[in-house]
Amino acid sequence: MEKQKLLQLITALARQNVLTKEEVTAAYDAGANAGGRGTRGSWSTHTRLSDLLASVGGAVVFLGVAVLVGQNWEALNPLTRVLVTLGSGIAAYAGGVTLLQHKKYGRIGQAFFLLSALLLPLGLSITFYEAGFDPWDPLASTIVSGVLALTFLSSFFLIQ
Repeated sequence: MEKQKLLQLITALARQNVLTKEEVTAAYDAGANAGGRGTRGSWSTHTRLSDLLASVGGAVVFLGVAVLVGQNWEALNPLTRVLVTLGSGIAAYAGGVTLLQHKKYGRIGQAFFLLSALLLPLGLSITFYEAGFDPWDPLASTIVSGVLALTFLSSFFLIQ
């Protein structure tokens, strides 16, 4: 139906007291909340694109940190190695928790969680290595996996 004809029909029905303002508003709200923004663009498509770009951004930041550390690994002292890897992972995790508490920034918070999920295992392994333990040892790998599982599961249940 054409927009002008539809508006004329609504006007005629309102004059006859067949249709109320509340009914028109309710119908409009139901249509607006159906997951789209009309024919000009889909809200869900926009949201999926921004989610994808936020995740890609998190992966790019991870790659940037990995390249920076990889190129300067020998020049970094042990404390700096731990701070760059584990510290970045903890900061990304804290940022993700903080952002997920606000509905407006929840999607960005998920990108920070992705970044922390990539950096924390690396940082914990580097910490084991610098402390004199073999990070490839099954016990060390189990400890890293357990710490990460407890961290992310507890944050999952606390944020919900």
